[in-house]
Amino acid sequence: MKSPMPLIEALMADASRGCSTSLQRDILTISRRYQREGISFVTITLPNFSDWLVRSIEARTALHDIFCFFHKAKTSSLPAFLQGLTSQIFDSATGVLLPVPSVEAIFFIRQVCMSFKKIRIECSTKRTQSAFAAYVKCEEDIREKDIGAYSPDSYFDRVSGIVWNDVLQTRTPSGLYGWEYYDTSNLLPRHGPGATADGICGNHKFQIQKWYQRMDSVFPLDSFALPNSSWSSEEIDVLEPEAELPVKVVAVPKTLKTPRIIAEEPAHVQYVQQALFEVLVPLIERSKLAGLSVRFTSQKENQAAALHSSQIGTNMRLATLDLKEASDRVSLELVKRSLYRFPELCEMLLAARSTRAQVPGFGLISLSKFASMGSALCFPIEAMMFYIIVISAILKARHICPSCRSIQHTSHEVHVYGDDIIVPVDMVPCVIEALQSFGLVVNLNKSFWKGNFRESCGVDAFDGHDVTPTYVRQVQPMTRHSVEALTSWIELSNNFHSKGCWIAADFCRSVVEDLIGPLPLVNEYSSSLGLTTFTKTVSITGWNSFYQRYSVRGFRLYAPLPKSHIEGRAALMKFYLKRSDKPYDDKKHLERFGRPVCAYIKRRWCLA
Repeated sequence: MKSPMPLIEALMADASRGCSTSLQRDILTISRRYQREGISFVTITLPNFSDWLVRSIEARTALHDIFCFFHKAKTSSLPAFLQGLTSQIFDSATGVLLPVPSVEAIFFIRQVCMSFKKIRIECSTKRTQSAFAAYVKCEEDIREKDIGAYSPDSYFDRVSGIVWNDVLQTRTPSGLYGWEYYDTSNLLPRHGPGATADGICGNHKFQIQKWYQRMDSVFPLDSFALPNSSWSSEEIDVLEPEAELPVKVVAVPKTLKTPRIIAEEPAHVQYVQQALFEVLVPLIERSKLAGLSVRFTSQKENQAAALHSSQIGTNMRLATLDLKEASDRVSLELVKRSLYRFPELCEMLLAARSTRAQVPGFGLISLSKFASMGSALCFPIEAMMFYIIVISAILKARHICPSCRSIQHTSHEVHVYGDDIIVPVDMVPCVIEALQSFGLVVNLNKSFWKGNFRESCGVDAFDGHDVTPTYVRQVQPMTRHSVEALTSWIELSNNFHSKGCWIAADFCRSVVEDLIGPLPLVNEYSSSLGLTTFTKTVSITGWNSFYQRYSVRGFRLYAPLPKSHIEGRAALMKFYLKRSDKPYDDKKHLERFGRPVCAYIKRRWCLA
């Protein structure tokens, strides 16, 4: 990996110009510490400085815990590092937040410190093993936690009944009510795009080879695994519960501090989960109650709420809450309790759930959580659990009886997208207490409600301004064959340019152009790789007579589909599972299908 210092120096030059201060000594500090501490300094230690900044803004005073990572200035209560920027946010003598902190200084501190936090480099073996150990420890915590039994007087149980009843009374775009999907003949399964625990990929997923006995009682093998009755079910192994395949727990890059732990489901289990996912998500989003708060397809509502509520003096102040290990802490018992009055839906969800996991270094373990990240049902079910807990906590705190009307009124104040939760500021204590009572853990370092900083769904907001940093996702490309890195750095250059980091954007552009040649100016919809501008200027180098539009000669990304030949039963099954009456775009889809495993770029004529 090439040194990150040239890009950091470019960002520091942007910060120096944007905030009218000299940062030369800070550049030397970063350079010396990078040489001494290595890549962990820019991926772990520098992000700690940014975390300190937002926690200090929340506390409205410069916290002293940062001095274990960075030295304190001799004549100031602030760290010596980046003092030219922090002094525009806090009073140098007292450390108190200034009446009007510099938004530019906040943005540039976060941009410099957070740039390399999410770069896709594998964690060390020790950190990966610690993440697997945390996964197992989380499972033990869930097993020990007593969720409690269903009670008709409980706010959680009453809200659950009202909300799920409303969801199941909602019509989908196809015209069916939610409860009509209890008849599984209305369900149309499909295969997910990701990796599977049994290693099946591409077209071979349509050649279903295994089924579970407990699954067969809800999702009949003859209806779900065979194209029609002319095919024999004897070709498919029906497994007893003790022979069921476990999910495969794997680590994928997130940050160098810790990887993201997900679970790959067996192909036939994911196949059934997708059938329920395709029905549940539209039902929830279209329902009169949950649809006001819970979203799966768009983050814009959460992002807009975070920006608006970060402004001091707004009518409705909202807090942004973040959960630790959110997916892994939604217990099976919690889901069962929430669906106590809807046993048919509960039975369908349980039949599509994996019960065991294979964890590297820990072997085979039984799962007490409902589902790990990687299950198609994890995201919609966890969002519904969080929504119901939050609504019940608010109604209980306000001494309001749960009803359709009261839940609908309260839902306007709540936004849920996965584990990103937004609630009224005055309800934060009771919401946190309710979440913790069900075994969930609120990450207080990433939850904000006291100051005027908010963070939700990838947007960091301060006093109504977007101060979200741009992240470097790939290491610097070294050759023209580093296609993934090249496309990532072109996007990085455009992102820096849109944030006003023009020196950094120019550096990223020069890195790419030194390898593949000059990049054209394109609009955001062009199929050509290129640079975008504020003025929407495009490079025009030709005319396409067929489309009667201007064209540009630029670089285009090609990602060929892997070879995956099927015929017979599998090919017929793929035909019956198709969602549209239109034919496949690829006429050879029975010979090649799945996620691309390689990519390359070629210079081609593209529409401007």
